[in-house]
Amino acid sequence: MSFLLRPLNDSSSNNSNNVIRISPEPCFVVKSKVINPGTTSLSSNAKIFINICHNDQIPLPEIDFNPAIVYPLIINNQWEIPIVTSSIREDVDKKGNVCYVSDCCINTKCVSWIQHDLQLREIVVEWCLESCELRAELEISRDNISFPKLKKKGDTIPELEILREDLTENYEETINDLVNREQKEPVSIIEKRRDFLAEDEPSTGELPPLIPIDQSSRRKPLIEEIEDLSLHETKKPKVEEIQKKSISYELSMGKPKDTSEFLLKIEVTSELNSSLDYNIKYDAKSNKLIIKNTNLGIYPEKKLKVPLPDIFNNPPKLECFFVKPERRLIIFL
Repeated sequence: MSFLLRPLNDSSSNNSNNVIRISPEPCFVVKSKVINPGTTSLSSNAKIFINICHNDQIPLPEIDFNPAIVYPLIINNQWEIPIVTSSIREDVDKKGNVCYVSDCCINTKCVSWIQHDLQLREIVVEWCLESCELRAELEISRDNISFPKLKKKGDTIPELEILREDLTENYEETINDLVNREQKEPVSIIEKRRDFLAEDEPSTGELPPLIPIDQSSRRKPLIEEIEDLSLHETKKPKVEEIQKKSISYELSMGKPKDTSEFLLKIEVTSELNSSLDYNIKYDAKSNKLIIKNTNLGIYPEKKLKVPLPDIFNNPPKLECFFVKPERRLIIFL
């Protein structure tokens, strides 16, 4: 992550022999807004563009990408793609208004991974947003993300200057050193920075809303594993809850890529914000997957019954993940 591999702010104070200059190659652009400028001079709601770039000098993860191996490691914060993040610079948008640009550079081989696995692409985008936030000590909206049809924002992407030792050291050991010295897990480093930003928010003396605007994905992990797949008893919704807007499920099914362990991949997208809002059960009698929401204080109960193909000899093994930016539940069977 960028807190381990950052470009130099002032290379003049370093021996030129210890500095490596990297020319990032553009890949695609992420666009969003600044929702908390922190201590920077940026204004709230300012447009920010992030150039996702690549170069073969950026370190690779110690384990090559394999969905069956890597996703459980991601859940436990044991696998990540090193990212070199530039400082934020000023630019203009198509209308001539001031906007801001930052560059996030990963290894060239990692680009092929995210081109073939859309879920990893979403995760890498989130990691890049986190890298920009950590480097500039600001906060970027997750509700205004878009992908312009650009390979890069700006006429050129400046060179990145990095200490040679940062590219040659074992970054996994560096993470462990930071964890053992200060924190319990890498995610807490990000949370600590976010808590610092939250301290600057004025207090109104009122309780915070149940679902804060622009904060639904801020304090929860990007990807979560659903461990409890049993059916829980829930209270019947009250009349006023039934009158609330119903949940709309969007379903897609297909064969998983790059894995022989699972035969079927199901994706469900809805208004739900967390894996805790879902309850999943396999009905062997009807060979259907029963999915329903559990947050009855916000939405009335709605079940989704998914008929499964006759490809399972026994009750299938289930593994579920929740991708925060897309509010997408991913089920492997």
